[in-house]
Amino acid sequence: MKMKLSILASAIFLMGLLAIGQACAQTETPAVKKVATVLSDTEIQKVIKDSISWFSAAQTASGRFNYEYAPFWDRYTEDDNMVRQTGVLYILGEILNRDKSDKYSRSIKHLMTDSISYFQDNTAKGEYNGKKFQCLTKDDKKCTMGGTSLALVGMINLVQKYPELEKDYLPLMTDYASYIVAMRNEGKGFKENYYLIGEQSDTETTFSNGEAFLALVRYDQYKPSDAIKTLINDSYNYFSDIYGKNHDNNFYLWGMAAIKDLNAKNPDKKYFDFVKKYTDERMKPYKNRRQNDSNVGAYIEGITSAYSIMEKSLTEAEKKVYIGEINYWLMKTKDLQIQSDTKLRTKYGTSEDTYYLRVKNNKKAVGGFLASASEPYQRIDFTQHAVSAYLQKLVDIDGGAL
Repeated sequence: MKMKLSILASAIFLMGLLAIGQACAQTETPAVKKVATVLSDTEIQKVIKDSISWFSAAQTASGRFNYEYAPFWDRYTEDDNMVRQTGVLYILGEILNRDKSDKYSRSIKHLMTDSISYFQDNTAKGEYNGKKFQCLTKDDKKCTMGGTSLALVGMINLVQKYPELEKDYLPLMTDYASYIVAMRNEGKGFKENYYLIGEQSDTETTFSNGEAFLALVRYDQYKPSDAIKTLINDSYNYFSDIYGKNHDNNFYLWGMAAIKDLNAKNPDKKYFDFVKKYTDERMKPYKNRRQNDSNVGAYIEGITSAYSIMEKSLTEAEKKVYIGEINYWLMKTKDLQIQSDTKLRTKYGTSEDTYYLRVKNNKKAVGGFLASASEPYQRIDFTQHAVSAYLQKLVDIDGGAL
């Protein structure tokens, strides 16, 4: 963390960001330029391609991904987070499922199998209320609901693309699903952690509730079960009640992804009503944040999921509002993705002289997203959330291809 603070102290603002490419198109009068407000398919495809390369460079021999990188200093920090490790597996699986031409499938398959090996090495056995399971550990004292859930979703994506791998992963996937079921608080959500030693706690978090909800929806699509369907329905009723009254930002991200899948299979007005009201509340604060330079990938990922749920029931005027929000933030967020020509303008001490720092190692840096223009470090979760938004916009909303 000391290294990060020195970076932030020296960073004034980010200059020379990405070449916009097609963002500026001349009219017939050369002196007049029209600035694009929508990224082209080609631009989004490159965003995704570069991000895959960045994840690949960040993966270690153990299968773990380096969590945080300072591209102008060529240093990885020592920070880590198991849930965000599984977030990488999740987004790689989402890309894999949409890669119909197998453009990236081979390289992603390799990244995912190595990542799963790391998770297997960090999995523990547990038992609660007579139910046995396996769960992904957060540390040597407890398992994580969020991490186990996203790891399960990632593995489902992998075996759906490569059915021959099911024999290798089905036992673990079944045990991970059993863990989620066992950790449900009766009539409520899901326990955040399972403690390997000592008493259990009923504590839930909005993040882990959303992640568990998504995992159950995906698992039921993969291995249909009346018992799981009932649990999904009961969970939805609980979540729509508590988060319908309190529009929590953290549940929104993963909750929208889960409801998107539910609605795609069985469209229902109740989903539209819940999601639209929730989304309108989620968007309100961002109306006054247009100059914000922070990475809002998680916010816009949730909005893109929600749009797919609402689209068929929206008026044309309403569509323009939501698509305008998505396009604005995708365009703006693109400037936070590091390229080889990205530069950072800095000053040292009391000197008025300006210096430019350049990317030290293109292989490690290009493709990852910064935390913000004033916080020049890349993190796997910032990149994961941003890529999910671009991917959904390209494929699910616009009907494009990788």
